[in-house]
Amino acid sequence: MNGDLIAYLSGNIPGGIYLLLVGIVAFAVIWWLVWHGTKFWNVSRFFMALMLGWVIITGVYVIAWRRSQPPPLPIRVVVSADDSGDHPKNWRLTGLEDIIGRRLDASAKHFVLQRSTIIPLLNRSGFDEARMDSLAFRLRAHWLVTVLTRDDGPGAGMSVKVKKRDHGGFKLIAVLPVNEGRFCAEGAKISGEVARLLGDDAAPKARFGLPMNLPDRAFADLYTAMELRRIQAYDSAITVFSGLTQSYPGWHRPYQELAATHLVHFGSYRKETIHSLLITALELDPSDPESYILMGRLFLRFCDWVEAEAALKLALNQTVDDPRIFYYLSKLGRERLKDLPYGGRNELKYRALELAPGYEDARLSLAESYRDLLDRYNSVAVLEEGLAIDPESVPLLLSKAANLVEMGYND
Repeated sequence: MNGDLIAYLSGNIPGGIYLLLVGIVAFAVIWWLVWHGTKFWNVSRFFMALMLGWVIITGVYVIAWRRSQPPPLPIRVVVSADDSGDHPKNWRLTGLEDIIGRRLDASAKHFVLQRSTIIPLLNRSGFDEARMDSLAFRLRAHWLVTVLTRDDGPGAGMSVKVKKRDHGGFKLIAVLPVNEGRFCAEGAKISGEVARLLGDDAAPKARFGLPMNLPDRAFADLYTAMELRRIQAYDSAITVFSGLTQSYPGWHRPYQELAATHLVHFGSYRKETIHSLLITALELDPSDPESYILMGRLFLRFCDWVEAEAALKLALNQTVDDPRIFYYLSKLGRERLKDLPYGGRNELKYRALELAPGYEDARLSLAESYRDLLDRYNSVAVLEEGLAIDPESVPLLLSKAANLVEMGYND
C-alpha cells in the first residue's frame, strides 16, 4: 500500500490502520473459537455476527480517526531551474522558480515543495531530463516543474514545463520574454497557470501577495542577492538585501531574506539584528509562514524554547505542509509537544520525512535518536532509506558507517 495513503488512513491513532487490521483479525479468531467450542448458532448466524462485529470495530476506528485530525495527503512538487553550463542561472530563472514555489506554497491544496535548502541532492543534480525524472521518483514527488532558458529566435525567453511523474511527457505552458517588462505580473500569470495544471483553480492565500507596483530592478536585485547567497557570497548578498530594505521599506521580502542570510552567515550573526528584521517582515506581511519559521529557528539557536515554540506554532497555524516546522518542533522538550497533534519527538521527524523524504537533517537526527537508544538496526534502516534517495550523501554514509562499526561490522 502507498506510504502516503497508509499515513492518511492511520491519522494520529497509535498503530494506525494496522491496529484496525489486527483488531478485525483478532475478533474473527476469537469469535470463531467461541463458536467452534459452543456450536450455539448455525453458520449463517455466525457470519452475520462476525460481520456485525467488523462493522462495529471499523465504526469505532472511523470515529477515532476523524477526531484525531489525520494529516492531509501531501502533493510533493519539485520546482527546479535550468542552471546548466549553457545557460548560467540568472535572476529571472531564480525569480520565476521562486514565484512558482511561493504560489504553490500559498495554495489551499496541500502542495509540499521539495526545497533545495533542505534537500542537498537538489543542489547537486544539475539539469537533465532523465536525471530529474529519476530524482522526482526517488523523492516520491508527484509533479516536476522546470524553468528553462530559451534562445531560439522570436521565442527567446524562459519557458516553464510541467510534468506529472506517473504520466510522463513535459508540457510547455508559457514563455516569459527576456527583455525588460513587468516581470512580476508575468511571473504571477505563469505561476497561476502552473497551479491550474496541478489542479488548483482557486485564488492563492493572502501570503502569496506579490507587490505588482515594484519595478523589475527591485526583483533583479532580490534574486541576484539570493543567488549570491546560494554560492556563499554572504557579504555581497547582505549588502544588496540591505540596500533593498532602504529602497523599498514597505516590501517584506528583503527583510526576510536578509534575516535568512544572517542566520547562515555566522560572521554577521546577531540575535537582535535578525529578530528586528523578522519583526519588521511580520509587521509588513503577517501571513507569510517563512518569517515565523525563521523566527523559530533563531530562538532554537539561542535555546529560547518558549519563544521558539510560540513562533513555530504560529507557523503551523499558517501551513501544515512545511517539513521544516515539524523538524524544528522536534528540537523542543517533550513537555512542550504534548498539545501538538503529531505525537512525540520522533513522530515529528517522521512527519517531516513524510513530507520531504530527502530532508537530510531530519533523517540524520532521527537516526541519531535511535542510536542514542542503542537501537542501531532502526538507525541503519532510516539511513538506508535516505541513501536510496541520495547514494552520494557523505553525512548519511558516515552515520551509517558509525552505526555499523558499533554493531561489530568492521568490513
